Amino acid sequence: MMVNEHFNNVTIKLLGDEESPIADDIGERCNFFNILREYQLDIVIAPGAPNLNKDKSLGILWHDIDPNNGSYKIDLAVELPYCLPEFEGKPEYSIQIGKSELFVSTRMIRCYVPKKTSDIKPKSHDSSLNYYLIHQLALKNLIEQTNIQQIHPVPIGTFVAKTFSVQAETAETAINENLYLWVEEMADEVTRLFEAIRVGNPEKCKHLPVIVRPSSFSTHFLVLTGAEGRSGNAQFVTDFQQSIFRSLSNLDVNEFGAVKEFLKSEQPIPAEENAIGLARTFLHQGHKELALVQISVACESVLSRKYREFVSSRGVSNTKYSDVDNNITFSSLLKVHIYAMVEINKLSDYKKILSQLDWVRTQRNEIVHTGKLNREISNIKTEEALEAACKLIKFLSVYSI
Repeated sequence: MMVNEHFNNVTIKLLGDEESPIADDIGERCNFFNILREYQLDIVIAPGAPNLNKDKSLGILWHDIDPNNGSYKIDLAVELPYCLPEFEGKPEYSIQIGKSELFVSTRMIRCYVPKKTSDIKPKSHDSSLNYYLIHQLALKNLIEQTNIQQIHPVPIGTFVAKTFSVQAETAETAINENLYLWVEEMADEVTRLFEAIRVGNPEKCKHLPVIVRPSSFSTHFLVLTGAEGRSGNAQFVTDFQQSIFRSLSNLDVNEFGAVKEFLKSEQPIPAEENAIGLARTFLHQGHKELALVQISVACESVLSRKYREFVSSRGVSNTKYSDVDNNITFSSLLKVHIYAMVEINKLSDYKKILSQLDWVRTQRNEIVHTGKLNREISNIKTEEALEAACKLIKFLSVYSI
């Protein structure tokens, strides 16, 4: 239920400040704010399979752009589908995060131009899906200078950019060896910015999402600049599934049947199933700490429910159970009670599974009680623990007390 139950309609203007100039120093330090860039909506540069036998027929990335004294400048940017607050009334600003700097704007737009009326040169593609990434203030000049009769501007929520400098012999080497590092670094800094804004202004900024990882961004805009000011630009993706305009997954008859059964039932989805789903999502988005907490929730939920069934079958009333319920911990369920309530040796490799889940429990305690996560934990170890949880839950779900 929303805070206000009555909808009181009012007409508002969605586009923001159309007059304030961009600060000169921001335009000079970040290429996105001072140069028209053309992109193609349906074409991105994505990661190929590790064993892909790539030859020149697939193209060499910006082979004609040499490094400037051995290095390239990289401008990397993402679109946030929501608006960050302005700082001191400014729709563009740069902000220091440690030794790094982020550039933020709420006035960037995608400008679609029908191909028959476009006379902007040079054009890399003759496609109606071409668009120009420009600042809102440049829109009037674009129309006047090109005599375009039809133009379709689409505002971007918030545009966040960052610059890098990299030593490399070729543009392709610069991208292939560093893109993932740049994307991770930028995601970390945007996360820190979100956290600082949320804590500093809890009421005004409560709409900001919790998760900011590379997979949160569907597309990365990238501009590479080399010798003699020559540059190239393209859209890059590191999470292909999030970036395309069609689904890459398909639910078969059994999987879709499970969805329909969940929706048809008047009972809520079991807590452990919901928690496992959240754990997979958090792990995919790079939040191992949240994934570990949800794995714990899943295992403790099903163990507690199964243990209650067990003691009830032995004549323990609900009243008596409630008296000691708080003393039955995840640790005791995992290390002691599970051996009494089920024939755990019927679960293949049960010792390893229980050991993995006890590791999850200790990590959960560290996160919940100290707010710390061991950064040395690998994604693989967390994935293995998630699969161990699924095996235990499946075993317990069919085991009859």
